[in-house]
Amino acid sequence: ALILAPSENPTPFADCDDGYVTILQEWGILSGNEIDGLFYFKPGDSIQRSEISAILYQMSVTNVHPHEIKYGWGYVPILDSVPVNSYDPTAFYKQGYQMHYSDPNRPYMVGVDVSKFQGEIDWNLVAQDGVEFAFIRVGYRGYGTGKLMEDEFFEENIKGALSAGIKTGVYFYSQAVTEEELLEEAAFVLEKIAPYKIECPVVFDVERVSGAEGRMDALSVEERTSLALLFCQTIEQAGYKPMIYHNTEMGVMLLRLEVLEAYGKWFAAYSDKFYYPYEYKIWQYSQSGTVQGIQGNVDLNISFGPVWEE
Repeated sequence: ALILAPSENPTPFADCDDGYVTILQEWGILSGNEIDGLFYFKPGDSIQRSEISAILYQMSVTNVHPHEIKYGWGYVPILDSVPVNSYDPTAFYKQGYQMHYSDPNRPYMVGVDVSKFQGEIDWNLVAQDGVEFAFIRVGYRGYGTGKLMEDEFFEENIKGALSAGIKTGVYFYSQAVTEEELLEEAAFVLEKIAPYKIECPVVFDVERVSGAEGRMDALSVEERTSLALLFCQTIEQAGYKPMIYHNTEMGVMLLRLEVLEAYGKWFAAYSDKFYYPYEYKIWQYSQSGTVQGIQGNVDLNISFGPVWEE
């Protein structure tokens, strides 16, 4: 449950001077109605189901506890031992599908990540559409079978991206449950990328399987963190830049980020309004973007500073 303290700031509403209503407006949970330049709360009006749904949604994506991270309907304490990011949430804005950042002192780069699900890609058109970097899935371990598989379009995609002048990295979707399996995955990745110029990070994708049970689901936080650390160390020893792909669930519940502080983070969140305090270099903000040269939907990313200098 939310424990509210009334706001002491002037109310934005012309017809209601209630501090509790004002604090909900400040958090973005209530907006009111604008009429002739003034905002009205209309406290005597009935409320529709669609309005209740909108309020509940805003509550679900709004962080109202300054020292905690919202996860689901609960809150997890923010760790002092994990570096925080310094991004201004009000500086993000979209034009079409593309996310931008309005602070000229924080340059950003535009990127995509792809796998076999995007099919054949015209990488020259992708580059012409302003894409500066791409992460290409090199392979995965089956979440049920445990079998190592190369992505069917890996070679085609990496050759196409490099020939189009796009800075390129790779990611591998892990389902390793032992150190032996993890080292097998790292060796697989290193073998596949050896012929190519990989300037962006080599990414360990440790997300949970969506809508099904995965082999890694039974791992403890310590075990999952240890495997992620071993992957990064192995990739780094081979001369590449490792990175960890994760979302809020992984960051606050299933990984010890303080143990992985030395490695870059790629963070996934698909709402324009979310709260995540920890440091990350890349934000994957959409699963349903469009880019010239790619048929159908594609993941879109924004990187702060050149991702190839991670």
